[in-house]
Amino acid sequence: MKKKVEGKQLLISEYLKIINGASFVEKWKVNDDVVFIEYFSSYRHYKDINKGSNITEEDFENYFNTGDKILKIVIGEPARIFREFSSVSAVIIKLQEISYYITRASLDSLTNLNISDLSTEDESWRNFANEHIYNKLNRQKLYSQINNFTSDLHLRISHNNLTLDQSLQVLNRKIEKGEARILNNGTIEFSTPGTFDEPDKKKSKYSLFFIQGVLRAAGEFLTKKVLDGSLLESIKDLFE
Repeated sequence: MKKKVEGKQLLISEYLKIINGASFVEKWKVNDDVVFIEYFSSYRHYKDINKGSNITEEDFENYFNTGDKILKIVIGEPARIFREFSSVSAVIIKLQEISYYITRASLDSLTNLNISDLSTEDESWRNFANEHIYNKLNRQKLYSQINNFTSDLHLRISHNNLTLDQSLQVLNRKIEKGEARILNNGTIEFSTPGTFDEPDKKKSKYSLFFIQGVLRAAGEFLTKKVLDGSLLESIKDLFE
């Protein structure tokens, strides 16, 4: 997976070496159009792997506790990856034992922008970064929105004791009947059959498509698994 920059090809493997907090990334993998990034969960774990590092525990703790760093990484790094690499459709970030799942479609929808069109050659990328990455209130709002769908879906799956595959099939049927839709903020809304129209169906199926795409990349073992954790943790298993 490459990005053309100033006459040369930039590999995503090279790009991931310069992301925010790159020194604290334990591992990363690319599976088709999905990028997984996992940061070290603790300073002890970091030192076990990087015995010669001069970084102190205070340095490690301060990095993630200062300036709302976690939210900046969760919002900013997927946006940068989507802008640089048009073939990437989803980014999964595991940071401090929490996994975050961000799709290109959801980020485009929530910001009303096409991330791929943003450029450093004009003010479009700077404007995006100032509004959504560096503005604390907007960053918090966007951070909350991109996690709503996952949390909502997981609660429904847990309540009904269904496998992930079964739950997605049920949701798809409800969307087709016009009795369910996925809102722009990621939540799932249910009503009586025929309530939601064709535009609602089309948009909801589009959102569902990206989730299913990640699951297809993971294989049958994941889609048929009964969830014992969050949807994000299960999707993360495809990289293990």
